[in-house]
Amino acid sequence: MSNVFKVNNISIVKKKNNFELNIKKRNNYSPFLFDSLKLSENLTVLSEMKCLESGNCKMTFKAQNVLSLSTLISRNYLDYNQLSGLFLNIKNQILFLKKHNIGVLFLNINDIVFIESDNKFCFLFLNINNLYEVEDNNIIVSNSFDKKNKNNFLSPELLNVNSIPFDVDYRCVYYSLSNLIAFCIKGKKLDIFKPIDWKYDDYKSLLEPIDNTKLYWALLRAHEINPYDRYLLWI
Repeated sequence: MSNVFKVNNISIVKKKNNFELNIKKRNNYSPFLFDSLKLSENLTVLSEMKCLESGNCKMTFKAQNVLSLSTLISRNYLDYNQLSGLFLNIKNQILFLKKHNIGVLFLNINDIVFIESDNKFCFLFLNINNLYEVEDNNIIVSNSFDKKNKNNFLSPELLNVNSIPFDVDYRCVYYSLSNLIAFCIKGKKLDIFKPIDWKYDDYKSLLEPIDNTKLYWALLRAHEINPYDRYLLWI
């Protein structure tokens, strides 16, 4: 048995020819994050996905490859199908959690795992520590976060936070997802502090390889500077 992925209290271990995902209870959000994994049609689950009364959750699945997103892109940039899958899989988890009044503050490249099985793949967000209560469309945050961590993809409003506690619109993660995927395309993060037209100069230049595709327009909709104008749509 070997550990192939671990973020805080979530781990994936290899057991013979299969893999086991475990979530140890960290907070009341554990079962909801676990349920959000069921949205992926490309995850080949071999046993019933169970959450115990203790809050611990476990499932066994089949896969040929299990890699963190950071490891995956260190080997090669993602192709269009993988980029689209990343957007759709994480989008579905974000929207599912929001229905249960749970928000994701931001995405970190080490919080996402890539699972490949029988020529199918999926991406899963796995970090309970970055889930928060949503009240009146705002995430309520009472702990600090690392603005300088190069693996964190933060929205402009998070970069402007100067005191704790604070509340922020739950759509902050929409911007985070759009920046994360742009990074997967070009290996370059957008510097939102540069005095340029944030959307139609630097950001669009990062999206040139996918120009005028469904993903291109989906990312632009998520990348609006005003949180109220952001959407996660695939049309």
